[in-house]
Amino acid sequence: MDSQGHEYDDWSREEINKAYFDDPVLTDLEEDEPSGQAPRISSPPMERKSNKEGNASTSKKKSRASTKTSNAERLRGLLRHDVGSFLKAREAPVVFDGFDLRQTVEAAGGKGPPPCNLVPELETAWLDDQPRLAVDKNGIPIVLHIPCWQRTKSLDKFNDDCAKLCETTKPTVGEDADGKWRNSKATYRQVEGELCGRIKLVTCWHAIGHSKEPPVPSSTILGSGQKFSATTEALSEFQFVAKRLNNVLEHLDPGAASQYSKLRETSMDKLPYLRAFNAVDPSYWQGRALLFNSQTPRHRDKRSPPLEWTPLHAAGTFTQGGDFRIDELNLRLRYLPGDLIFFRGWAFSHSVEGWEGGQRISAAYFTHQTVWDSFDCCLHL
Repeated sequence: MDSQGHEYDDWSREEINKAYFDDPVLTDLEEDEPSGQAPRISSPPMERKSNKEGNASTSKKKSRASTKTSNAERLRGLLRHDVGSFLKAREAPVVFDGFDLRQTVEAAGGKGPPPCNLVPELETAWLDDQPRLAVDKNGIPIVLHIPCWQRTKSLDKFNDDCAKLCETTKPTVGEDADGKWRNSKATYRQVEGELCGRIKLVTCWHAIGHSKEPPVPSSTILGSGQKFSATTEALSEFQFVAKRLNNVLEHLDPGAASQYSKLRETSMDKLPYLRAFNAVDPSYWQGRALLFNSQTPRHRDKRSPPLEWTPLHAAGTFTQGGDFRIDELNLRLRYLPGDLIFFRGWAFSHSVEGWEGGQRISAAYFTHQTVWDSFDCCLHL
C-alpha cells in the first residue's frame, strides 16, 4: 500500500503493464507559481474594480486553481508510472547467489564491508530500457534499475533547475574533504561551455570532525543570503523528484521507508530549523549532491549506514556511455539521462565510466550514519 492508501500488491499483469506503458501524464511542473509556495495573494483594492478587472481577477484565480489541479494530476500519474515500473521489475528479480547483505553487514562489525570472495566471473549488463530488480541470496533487494525514469519534460526541467542554481551557487572542484580524491580535478571532465564540479545541498549533516555536535545545514546553503535564497528555491523546485524517490522507496522497501520517515519526524522535533527546510523539501534523504561532468572513481559510501538506500539519477545532454558499475556483483547498468538507480551504497564499490555527447549531470542522495546516531534512529532489516 502506498502513502495515498492505494493497494498495489493485488494488481493484475494488465494493470501493471497499463501503469508502466501508458504513461498518461509523463510531464512535470509547468506552473506559474514557484513549486511548494502558496499562490500569491493580491492586496485588497483601494477602489472598486470595473467588471472587466473583476473578470480578469476571477480568470486568474481559476487559472491558478486549474494549475494546482493539473500539477496534482501530473504527480499522481508519475507516481503511478513509477509503481508500474517497480512492479514490472519485481516480476522476475535477478538473484545474486554469491552475495549476502545481512552477512556482509554483520561481518563488518561497525567497520567497512569485508571483501566479497564470490564475485561472478561473467559480467551482467543491464543496458536496455527494461526495469530490473536485483536481490541477494536471501531475496533481500539490493539494486533497482529504472531506465527512462524521467522523460523529456521532467528531464528538461531538472536540467534547467540545475543550470539556474549554478548561476548563484557555483559547482566546486577540490574544495572539501574529498578534494584529493572523489572531488579532485582528475575526476571531472572539463569542457568549455559545460559545467564542472559539485554542489552539495544538505539540510542536516556533520562536517568531518564535528560528529559530536548537533547537525547543521551545509555551508553551500548558508554561504550568503543570495545562496540561501537560491538553494532553498532549488529544493522547492526539486519537490516532484523528491516525492517520486520517496514513492519508489515505499514500494521497494517499506520497512526502510518507515525508518527514514521516523528519522525525518524525529529530527524536526529536535532541530526546529529543519521544519523550515522540510516545508519545501519532502525528501527522505537530508543530503543530495549535484555532480556536473563527474566521472566518479571506484568507491564505497563509507559515511552512510550499512543498509542505506542510495538513489542516483542521471541528467544532462550526453548521448552515450557513462555506465554505472557495481564491482561485487560484476554488474554494469545503463546510466543515461533520465535513468534511475537505487542501490546499497555502503555495501558496494561503485563507479561511473566515461561518456560522450555533451554535458553530464547526476544527482546522488544520502543521509550519513552520524545523523541517524544523533537522533537515536537506525536502519535495520
